[in-house]
Amino acid sequence: MKQSDMQTYHPDYGKSLLLSTLCLGSLAIGAPLAQCAELVVGPDAEYAQIQEAVDAANPGDRILVHTGIYSPVVIAKDDLVIAAASPRSLPIVDAGDSRVAVELSASGVEIRGIQAQNALGEEDNEYAFLVTGDNNRLVGNTAVTSIHGFGLQFANGNILLRNVSNGNVTGFETVVASDNHFKGNSAGHSEFIGFFEVASNGNEYVNNTADNGFVGFFLPETSNATLIANGANGNVLDGCNIVTTTGVTLIENDFSDNGRYGIRLRDVSGSFFNANKANGNGLDGIALDDVPIFDEETDELVEVIGNSENVFRGNQARGNEEFGVFVDEESFLGDNDFRGTSCSGNGLGGSNIPGLCEGR
Repeated sequence: MKQSDMQTYHPDYGKSLLLSTLCLGSLAIGAPLAQCAELVVGPDAEYAQIQEAVDAANPGDRILVHTGIYSPVVIAKDDLVIAAASPRSLPIVDAGDSRVAVELSASGVEIRGIQAQNALGEEDNEYAFLVTGDNNRLVGNTAVTSIHGFGLQFANGNILLRNVSNGNVTGFETVVASDNHFKGNSAGHSEFIGFFEVASNGNEYVNNTADNGFVGFFLPETSNATLIANGANGNVLDGCNIVTTTGVTLIENDFSDNGRYGIRLRDVSGSFFNANKANGNGLDGIALDDVPIFDEETDELVEVIGNSENVFRGNQARGNEEFGVFVDEESFLGDNDFRGTSCSGNGLGGSNIPGLCEGR
């Protein structure tokens, strides 16, 4: 096996896309295999900038990037692999005066082992990595010193695996995007939100962490998201905050030791919460808060929207400063099922609703 192929299967990066190894020009019977080119980027290489190699590449080609600082790149060609030249290489893409360091509008692309930085500004549309294409893979990349670390906009079916966002305003942002998969990513020390999803559907989050930021996970106006075995600890406000959302599934997540709530729900319906931990938070472990709606002209209260038809099974809400589970008035009437919730050792009791959960 060639050294370049060994890098493709190196455990630090994971298996590369099929096209990167087979380089199939056609799947027709008897058709010849296309030649897969390997383009090298670096201070002493054929290409001085990643953008130059992308412009010269054909579908199925691999672009290997050596240690260095590179200008922003726009990837608009499908079926490429862009990767660090070796596990020891540190290629850095600096946004400079651009709002995006690495922009991916193509499909079927894999990006591995790249660091992007300094996507800064005041418009809230700056990204270290911005994906607007479908069915791409981002594996083992790092985003630092940016407004957004990783952004998905109108992008479907992408996989983000073992990426790191550290010290950005928002770690991972998903907007109007469906069926994307986030696994083993880290959003640490985010100034605002670790993982933010809005107006999206069917995205999956597994084994991600969002620690020591402002809010760990924030999901407003979304649907059918699945969160399994994630952690959000030590945030200033909440571990997980979900608003105006339906069909969410949370299983075996740990939202403990946050400044306010472990899990906060507002206008959430038809969702399932199983074996989650919300322990040691500054207010309540799990809070079902009502949402008051006011008339825009008179400022009079029009209605109050609660949380309804949610099922809670085997969750822990222990050792919180106030209640293990707090349920607002309309939410109490919303046919939520809390059987099997453990609420011992909380400052004001297991719940504000007597008998709602097990333990004081």
